[in-house]
Amino acid sequence: IYQRVALHPVGGPAAPFSGFRGSDHLLWGLVVPLAILISPAGDTLDLVAVNALLVFGIIYVTRGAAILTWFMRSKSPLGSVGLGLLAVAALFVLPIAGSGLLLLGIVDTWIDIRRRPTPPPSTRGELP
Repeated sequence: IYQRVALHPVGGPAAPFSGFRGSDHLLWGLVVPLAILISPAGDTLDLVAVNALLVFGIIYVTRGAAILTWFMRSKSPLGSVGLGLLAVAALFVLPIAGSGLLLLGIVDTWIDIRRRPTPPPSTRGELP
């Protein structure tokens, strides 16, 4: 939005949403608050931990949504109308979809889902 609104925008255009990544170290922003919630830390620390879980959870849900966007753009046989209908249907299962996107974002920390591995060179029909 900044690039379209500003009279003299600074910097280049933003990267596409499908390329969104947070730092992999942000996973500690989920682990530490969970540890605080499990321990008998007190009401004040529990409130801080719940708020930290909300912030870092949203970061990972956004990362999962970026992966889903990348997947739909690269391999979707549905077309734009089918993807629109799928988005409307997803509103009815939003709590389940949100937790699925959270898990997808966390899994992307260890398994780079958007990285396409190069196939090994073929040795079929070649003699050593």
